[in-house]
Amino acid sequence: MKTTGPGGGKDGLATLVRNNRYRGLSAGEIERRFGLNTEAATALAQELEAEGEVIILSFEPLRLISRSSLELLRKKIKDALERHHRSRPSDPGVDEDRLRKRFSAPDQVFSLVLKSLVKEGVVVEEDNRFRLSSFTPCLSPRDEKLLARLEEACLREGISAAVLDEFRAEHRLSAGALDKMLSILVGRKKIVRGREGLYLHSKWLEEVVAKIRGLPGREMSVADFKRATGLSRKYAIPLLELLDQMGVTRRKGSMREILPDDKKGGRHATRP
Repeated sequence: MKTTGPGGGKDGLATLVRNNRYRGLSAGEIERRFGLNTEAATALAQELEAEGEVIILSFEPLRLISRSSLELLRKKIKDALERHHRSRPSDPGVDEDRLRKRFSAPDQVFSLVLKSLVKEGVVVEEDNRFRLSSFTPCLSPRDEKLLARLEEACLREGISAAVLDEFRAEHRLSAGALDKMLSILVGRKKIVRGREGLYLHSKWLEEVVAKIRGLPGREMSVADFKRATGLSRKYAIPLLELLDQMGVTRRKGSMREILPDDKKGGRHATRP
């Protein structure tokens, strides 16, 4: 097994990976530079990973990146969010695509670092937006009143996409401004975001869950759900999918199994 080459073996490989920064290094590049086959390159990469020099992103195909590059990207993402919070204190966060465009990192590398920040609790993801966990949007008294009216509208209507269009038109809001307000309510746990652009008030959703768990038996059809909630099929189907995601129900063919209450039955429901 050949473990040395023009770059100086393991030390040379570590230097080259660092110099490539976010792009990292592939098995093909290692072979061309060091004359190593995939097996030898993988063994060398594993040695460097054990020493804390690199992270192996994938084995087939082999791709690695320096740990220092990941730490640099981690710092830059945090700095970018901090700058955004300072310049826009009322903004609930930055959407992933917009944040991604600020860096030259490949999607795989960017996603890895961002997910690690979320997992560690340094960054919070809410309604497809990202913010530092230490940051809370600061609204003016006028915006707080407007936000309260939006919450009231969501609670009054229960589930309806039309209410958001009406609210936006009444208050002459841009689509972006309304989206930010909804994201703040999601962050405050006042509303829940469903599929197909539906936003549901948390209290209304809790009442729906109570109705479902109050039904006789442990299974229900779509028709049963429509009768219990008074919803049309247009709204019943996306709401059932949300309840599946939350761990309240589970699809079984054409039926839904009503799962035990996580508080009473020891089951842990997954929140959207």
